[in-house]
Amino acid sequence: MQSAVILDDKSTWPPELSDFLKENREEIYEKVCHNRLHDLVWDSIYTRLNKVMKSYFLKAYHCTRLTDREISFIKNEGMKLQNLDSLVGRVDELLKENLVTENVAERLQTKNQSNHEHRAKKLWFCFLKPKEAGENGIERFLRFWGGEALYGNHEHDAETGQILKKLELHVLSRRIFRFFSLMIGGFQMRFHTFFLMTKSTQDL
Repeated sequence: MQSAVILDDKSTWPPELSDFLKENREEIYEKVCHNRLHDLVWDSIYTRLNKVMKSYFLKAYHCTRLTDREISFIKNEGMKLQNLDSLVGRVDELLKENLVTENVAERLQTKNQSNHEHRAKKLWFCFLKPKEAGENGIERFLRFWGGEALYGNHEHDAETGQILKKLELHVLSRRIFRFFSLMIGGFQMRFHTFFLMTKSTQDL
């Protein structure tokens, strides 16, 4: 497999990307710095950038807290998209392993956001190395078991919040994906921001 593109390492950017960003520097500047570029123009840049990058891979990190059993499952079976059914199953496993009581299990299974439209069947990734993303960005993912869809409803609970803190290990999962499948707005903006931080186009 070809080398992955690393967001904040321009030495990994393919020549086609550097050329594209140089050619569209003014438009990118207007959007990123002033947000005054017409949406149709920005959509065109977005579409063309996808075409430039469609054959490349992007390195990304998923930060979470897992039990030993979950770690073994991911190593053997890979990561799975999550929703309420999968969360209920994960909590049932905690119950079988006597890591939570029946009362706590019921509260975790009924009070969560795992079927929310922005969470169900989705996995979220950090495009910077975790230490560079900063504590404010990922610290809670590693402090509580179960992911944001669960701990968001329990982190301030005196009982369930403390239990989620005590469950097993911290894990940083590194994955490499095809670039085009991850070209969502937030990432695109960050990629262009790194480009604009370059002092000279000769650095690209």
